[in-house]
Amino acid sequence: FRRVLFRSLARYRRRFALADDRVTMIPNGFDPRDAEGFPPPPPQPRDAMRLGYAGNMDKHGLPWREFLDGVRRLADEVGPDRVAVDTCGYLSQEVSDFVRARGLDRVVVHHGELPHGEAMRIMAGTDVVVALLYEDAEYSDSIVPIKLYQYLAMHRPILFVGPVEGAGADVVRETRTGTVV
Repeated sequence: FRRVLFRSLARYRRRFALADDRVTMIPNGFDPRDAEGFPPPPPQPRDAMRLGYAGNMDKHGLPWREFLDGVRRLADEVGPDRVAVDTCGYLSQEVSDFVRARGLDRVVVHHGELPHGEAMRIMAGTDVVVALLYEDAEYSDSIVPIKLYQYLAMHRPILFVGPVEGAGADVVRETRTGTVV
């Protein structure tokens, strides 16, 4: 992934007009031992497709509305018993109200704020893992979320919802591990 991270660094350099000798890169770290104990991918087919999202759903600019509206459309199409979303992390009252107003309370299972390892084990038990990334931040195209590397270690398809031209999206495309929307 060094090449991908370098492009991210190159984006920072361009955005902030920084000379090479003024920048030191400290890349995201990933400890492969964190992936030990992840269960194998779930057997297929299952009665319902499970999507997993680990992280907070509370911030302005995070495309949680778009993601949840997509889940609602999918549930409308295939039936609410055929799709489920496991979330781990903080959900704001606004997100909780949105889930109820859209009738997704049967589909979205919120596990709350959990220790990291426990949240990652829940994600590893899903069929598709979801990464949401800010679309309107000035530097969004330079972000590679650390959870992306953890998701790669799970060997699950990744649904990346965020800037389609950016370092995070590049990781998903180059590793051919998912879809960028």
